[in-house]
Amino acid sequence: MRDTLLAGCLVFCLVEGSVAQEFHSESPPFRVTLLSLHRQRDLMLVRGPWVWVDDEGAQRPIENRTPKSRTSGGADFFARLRVTTDPPTFFRQDGPPRLEEAIDDLDQTLEPFEEPGAVAKRAGASQRSTYATRDVRLALSLPEQPAKTIKRLKGTIPVALSVRSPQPVSTLDLSRGKGQSARVGDARVSLLDVKVESDRSASLKLLVKLESEKGDERDKEYQERVAARLVDVVQRQIDLVDDQTRPVVSYATTTVRRNEARASLKVRPDDAFGAPDRLRIWGLTRSVKEIPFEFKNVPLP
Repeated sequence: MRDTLLAGCLVFCLVEGSVAQEFHSESPPFRVTLLSLHRQRDLMLVRGPWVWVDDEGAQRPIENRTPKSRTSGGADFFARLRVTTDPPTFFRQDGPPRLEEAIDDLDQTLEPFEEPGAVAKRAGASQRSTYATRDVRLALSLPEQPAKTIKRLKGTIPVALSVRSPQPVSTLDLSRGKGQSARVGDARVSLLDVKVESDRSASLKLLVKLESEKGDERDKEYQERVAARLVDVVQRQIDLVDDQTRPVVSYATTTVRRNEARASLKVRPDDAFGAPDRLRIWGLTRSVKEIPFEFKNVPLP
């Protein structure tokens, strides 16, 4: 006889759809939108032992009974938030959201329950690229007494901002070929190879090196910070223009190893621009910000 697990999942969409109520929290240039609430209940029909596997693939043993509605994994009840901003502001999430207050209309807390002895772990996968939009999952819990609404849901989302300089800080002339380099901040950009074809297609190979980085390469968090910094240089601080300073669209492939990134840029012919003529390198200003959000009278699923 095969083991059976019945799972019931209720998703309550708050924004999408013509009759849905919209919940927004403004903190210019950011907007946080509450997209939906997700509620799941599981019923185990055979005896364990069981292993609980969450959405991120993490495993933990559970007892031979249906888990309590309030769990440390946060998989039973959670909210989905969307953070948006307008270019030229780009950001990456700089850690899990921080919940300051979550109470229902019966004044019961909806904050996640931490089981005694549970070991805290860093939530979420690493994020190297920067975006103008990011979806975030906020873990909650359900009290035993059912309520109708979330009276107040309040917290912050930490983000790291990256804003490009108004003008390029350096330019490499592609007609001079490979071997050129330029320094921008703590990074050195070197042109390893350049080929521009008669049909205006092109391929470039770059080396980006953070010469001042001397941290512990065995530290995973340090590795992620360095990798994110290198990806920023390739994606946010480098672009191509033709001889009329029209932006040239390129497709980048990046490989990161220690404090170096090797990038290959491919250009396909297009009537909107000519052959790549110059490689422009921009400065980048970084800052860390806590984006606040607050929603009131949210209907519960």
